[in-house]
Amino acid sequence: MILKVEDLSFGYNINRKVLNNINFSVNSTESIGILGVSGCGKSTILKLISGIIKKDTNNLLEGSISIDGLSPYEYIKKGKLGFMFQENALMPNLTVRENVNFLLKVKGIKNYSKVDNFLEMVGLKNASDNLPKQLSGGMKTRVNLARSFITEPELLLLDEPFTALDIGWKHTLYSEYLEFKRKFKPAIIIVSHDINEIITLSSKVIVLGKHGKIIKSCQLEPGINQNIITKEIEEIIIKDHENTGEY
Repeated sequence: MILKVEDLSFGYNINRKVLNNINFSVNSTESIGILGVSGCGKSTILKLISGIIKKDTNNLLEGSISIDGLSPYEYIKKGKLGFMFQENALMPNLTVRENVNFLLKVKGIKNYSKVDNFLEMVGLKNASDNLPKQLSGGMKTRVNLARSFITEPELLLLDEPFTALDIGWKHTLYSEYLEFKRKFKPAIIIVSHDINEIITLSSKVIVLGKHGKIIKSCQLEPGINQNIITKEIEEIIIKDHENTGEY
């Protein structure tokens, strides 16, 4: 699987671009982190890749997105794309087990033993009959994480999946996420405004500036000094704010 984003520009109306000339690629099993402040277009990129946002008469869409040579709309039909939203989009009337099983059910697959294995991986097997209203925020995120990987997608998009969690829950879920990633080896794009999170969970970082332009892209080599790269990225983001005159 290879994703190519080439010369991508987008505006929700024709007068103002949210994204400006975005170029990057993602290969099979690679994990890309897209970092930037609120409003810089991070989530918009995921929505364009997933086909949630399409070209219409009101917006501006230039450039191209291809996944294995297919358009996002064509690729979605293969059933190999996963998306974990920032919000805990669980169905309130379904149990934990039923929520995780939902995407398998849509595909006509009945495999409750697989669902139970995934729930065990995220420590929720004993909560399988609970409804979402009975779960803590961290438990809901664990359900979402299991549901995102249950179909074993080739390409997984994560939109600030851990942003609402406290630091204790975050590090627990980082470990569970990395275990899923190691086992199923999808290509991943994760969006966040948290520098440390992106560096922990990604093999490459793309930094978006205030006006939706890539202001830095770097490969995270094994053994890299996290403090040095964190400081470098912070300085680039601050400089971008100073140059735009916006805070």
